[in-house]
Amino acid sequence: MDFAAAHMNALMWCITQEEAHAKKALDILLAYADELELIASSNDAPLLAGFESFRIAFTAEILSHTYHKMKEDDIVKINNMLRSVFLPVINKFYNTPPYTNGNWGLIITRAHLAMSILWNDVDMYKTGINFLLQGYDNGTLTNYIDGDTGQCQESGRDQAHTQLGMGVLASIC
Repeated sequence: MDFAAAHMNALMWCITQEEAHAKKALDILLAYADELELIASSNDAPLLAGFESFRIAFTAEILSHTYHKMKEDDIVKINNMLRSVFLPVINKFYNTPPYTNGNWGLIITRAHLAMSILWNDVDMYKTGINFLLQGYDNGTLTNYIDGDTGQCQESGRDQAHTQLGMGVLASIC
């Protein structure tokens, strides 16, 4: 929830221009960048990495362009955390045979694209788009949306998961 708080504070900073929000968002990111060394290996590690790195990347992007007190060292530290802690988990998911419902692939791809945009990494961006359009996972467009019915892969599960996936697709767009 801390990265969600950082993201919300960054948005509040943009809306209100109250510096306390920018400072809090940056403080949260830097506190983690100073301490976080890994995401424990588990079945859910890719989902956690996808949800949280998306928030971190968006928060860093917002602050780096709007908060003049963010230093280059701060950006480097946050990017190092993303590259060393989150990206390896996401890359491992991309290289593992499918084992999840469709939302996972979408959530991971959204995070992958967010980091590639943050870093202006065209090749990384192309990898994410290629996975989304041509990958073999349940979270790729050809497997997530049924071409005959228009239903998503999560439709038979419950509405919360269906809406989550639609929201992630919208944010990817």
